[in-house]
Amino acid sequence: MGSVWGYLVLLPVVVLQTTILHRISIEGAKPDLVLLTVIYLANKNGKMAGQTYGFISGLIEDFLSVSPLGFNGFLNTIVGFLYGLTSETFFIDQVIIPLLMGGIATFLKGLGIIVLTWLFPIENLNFNLFSISFLIELGYNMVCAPFLFALLGLIRGISPKKQWEGF
Repeated sequence: MGSVWGYLVLLPVVVLQTTILHRISIEGAKPDLVLLTVIYLANKNGKMAGQTYGFISGLIEDFLSVSPLGFNGFLNTIVGFLYGLTSETFFIDQVIIPLLMGGIATFLKGLGIIVLTWLFPIENLNFNLFSISFLIELGYNMVCAPFLFALLGLIRGISPKKQWEGF
């Protein structure tokens, strides 16, 4: 289900994502810090926690944005589950692995958007996996992931291992 600390970390990230980050958007694209936080938490806590973090953060993001209810919830849940499968399978270095994880998660999100728009035609959503906007978001997420992962790594209590280190 995830730790309380994970949710306390996600809440300000969701608020930041839905309120302030539009100021640094280029061609309508901005970094998806919620997605990056979900993949970090999922990798540290496993698939059940990953999908729970993804679902709750996505629903809050949907409530605070103009997205249809459940849109980001679905996308973040899928990505959280998939990255939860990677829990304890490899060592996350400082740069390369976070960069790759952010890029792959962004691509998975793009595929998820394609599936959702195919299943449920959503008005005013013109998404193209090869658009400049998507490529900018991909670049943003890949650049931001190592910095965000380093910052999240400093927070005690968001990983089950770190909760019990002192014992």
